Amino acid sequence: MAYHAAAEMKKTLTCILSIVLALTAFSGSAFAANITGIDQDPPEFQVKIGAPPGTYDNAKVSDIKATLNGEELVPNKIEKETASVEWIIMLDTSKSLSEEHFNAQKTAVLEVLKNLRDTDKLILYTFDATVVQKLYGNESPDAAKKVLDSIKSEGQQTAFYSAAIKLAQMAEQSQAAVCVPVIFSDGVETVNKDKRAGTISTLKKSPVPIYGYYPNVADDTIKKSFNEIIKASGGSTKSFSKSNAASQLAAFNSDDTYMIELTATKSIEASNNAKLTIDMGDGTVLNKEIVVSEWEGDKDPPEVITVVTDEERNTVSVTFSEIILNCKDESIYEFTVKDETLTPPKIKSISKSSPETVLINLDNVKVSGVQLTVKGYKDIAGNEGKEKTFTVTIDENIVKTLTNMGIGAGGALLLVLIILGIILKIKKEKKKKEEAKVQAAYKKGKKIEPKPEKPKKEKPGKEKLDAQQKAELERLEKQKKKEEERRRAEEAQFKFYFEEKGGNAEGEGTLKSRFERRERRNKSDPAGESNLPDDNNQPE
Repeated sequence: MAYHAAAEMKKTLTCILSIVLALTAFSGSAFAANITGIDQDPPEFQVKIGAPPGTYDNAKVSDIKATLNGEELVPNKIEKETASVEWIIMLDTSKSLSEEHFNAQKTAVLEVLKNLRDTDKLILYTFDATVVQKLYGNESPDAAKKVLDSIKSEGQQTAFYSAAIKLAQMAEQSQAAVCVPVIFSDGVETVNKDKRAGTISTLKKSPVPIYGYYPNVADDTIKKSFNEIIKASGGSTKSFSKSNAASQLAAFNSDDTYMIELTATKSIEASNNAKLTIDMGDGTVLNKEIVVSEWEGDKDPPEVITVVTDEERNTVSVTFSEIILNCKDESIYEFTVKDETLTPPKIKSISKSSPETVLINLDNVKVSGVQLTVKGYKDIAGNEGKEKTFTVTIDENIVKTLTNMGIGAGGALLLVLIILGIILKIKKEKKKKEEAKVQAAYKKGKKIEPKPEKPKKEKPGKEKLDAQQKAELERLEKQKKKEEERRRAEEAQFKFYFEEKGGNAEGEGTLKSRFERRERRNKSDPAGESNLPDDNNQPE
């Protein structure tokens, strides 16, 4: 999404087929890689790269480095794209082109027309004093050929600047996955000579490069002027003749398109000529000036929200407030017991559904009462979080006792007590985990609905209920529904307290006591007619 002014809304740009036209005297020479389009929504940038077939099929994200005005951009992925092609071609029909070069450009377009696939499209314009659209992309091959054959070179003026701007605008508005914008001309402007500077400025703001062909007989002055206009858009130029025009234009369709996703980590200043640089890791460095709007980077340090122990799997999950750049670095998790540092833990996995959660394998930790210190962790923006220490309990003593004990006098009783201890411990830890998850979810703005209680199956009575009994059951159901609504309202207050009030231990206790009073009232008077004071009358 290109931004041409600050606070401009996100705009979807066309993905452009990448070609750099090599400035050599050899026709059909290989094209180099080039940035051909940018889809941006700071801090995200999706950059289109065009290159000869297979160039970056095996490229690794870790090999790519990118900067915007010298500030690092983090590469997230690179992938190859295959899609239909939309050609947008401008033909110069002024008499400033020789008849040989005029026919050569028509021959090149005819070659493209012959090789169009069903999913491809050809849009054709001509220009002399004005710019006129000839093909709209929906014509049959025969109809398109008739239109092409009818085009004559009769213009007395050349509106080259208007044609170049129109070409860039059409390419930017294209909805095609791959768009190839090309202009044939000698670049000699006769209609708006005083608009050269404005044309260059407009093309510099375009996120889409256009490509130009000039006659191979053009002198140095014409070539210099033509190159300056085309390269302002980020594109490149090449000479053409009767013998090579068709093969050069057809070469556009032979390259591959790759998409690289980048993320900014530092603030971005608004600029009309921000310099984007991408080092592909193979010796190729790509550069392009782009328009960006101001974006305020992340300045808040990350935090460790929860640490949850799973004794059954012997793992600990650490949840951060955001994605941590070095979360796979085992050195940021330090386990100690009695001031002795244990062997570094093994990172088991990163949660796919919640990438800010890290699962640590504790197979090498065989003691209870371990201290876990999380330090040196950084978010994508490079902000470092505050060091935190937690007590992690991986108690295997009970398991060892069961394994090593012998059943003797009193052994049966001891076994029963041990089993009861295990059951109570599991229930306690499960409750702690659920409470931790609820608090973490509320801090993230998520809402966790309570699990609905399973209705108790009542044994059918021998006699049918009379009207009075049915009325009593209905009243109890309404009362139950009312209590459920109250409980939900209290949960909403709980969430509000922690999200917007920044709750503390005292506030948490107040809310907890209100829950307990509610439970006592319900137990003492299921019908809802208790004389216990209502929570709303209690001091906050």
